[in-house]
Amino acid sequence: MRLNQVSPEILLEVLTTNQKLQYDTLIAYFDDNCLLAFCRVFRDVPSDIKIQVSGVTFALHKFPLVSCCGRIRKLVAGHRDSDISRIEIELTSLPGGAQTFELAAKFCYGVNFEITSANVAQLCCVSDYLEMTEEFSKNNLCSRAEEYLDSIVCKSLEMCVEVLRQCENLLPLADELKIVCRCIDAIASKACVEQIASSFSRLEYSSSGRLHMNRQAKCDAKCDGRLVDRRSLCPAY
Repeated sequence: MRLNQVSPEILLEVLTTNQKLQYDTLIAYFDDNCLLAFCRVFRDVPSDIKIQVSGVTFALHKFPLVSCCGRIRKLVAGHRDSDISRIEIELTSLPGGAQTFELAAKFCYGVNFEITSANVAQLCCVSDYLEMTEEFSKNNLCSRAEEYLDSIVCKSLEMCVEVLRQCENLLPLADELKIVCRCIDAIASKACVEQIASSFSRLEYSSSGRLHMNRQAKCDAKCDGRLVDRRSLCPAY
């Protein structure tokens, strides 16, 4: 019988009675829907792993973590010759600190939370650090955060600025993952488009059919001292 046909309660008994269970085998047969149902019963299971991040200790369970995090899976595998029922791991230099790790842990447990411009940079960095990629779980945190960054953040000037602010405490990893570069490119592109649109809005046809800047626009530009070559606002790539 495949494990995704077994009730979460039965699997719970398997995990609690057989601490030597090979996690890779279990995960290979465990579909996403059953995983979510199974995680809901973890509140009745004593913690079997402690993760320390920035001085904060999280009492968690190995199975939800190793199902999504390649880094933690490898660290747990290194404890198989010892007492794997009580594992303590310290994640040094985890980007975003304890608060960001808490979001990553919630993701592993199937707990919903909102990805926003205020946390997407941290989530991109922590998912890279923890190796939360498609190799270990479908629609993992890395792809979710990257999708939000590319499809939502990079279309909004305000969001790009907010993400750049968040990246200040995530360097150099945020730079290595091209989060900074993508936001700067998006801002430059939008500034260029807006300047071109503004320039066209100042044009009008003369009686001879030629395009020229209208008088009011010329006056406004001279008074403001803003007769700027728009090519200077568009960086060459």
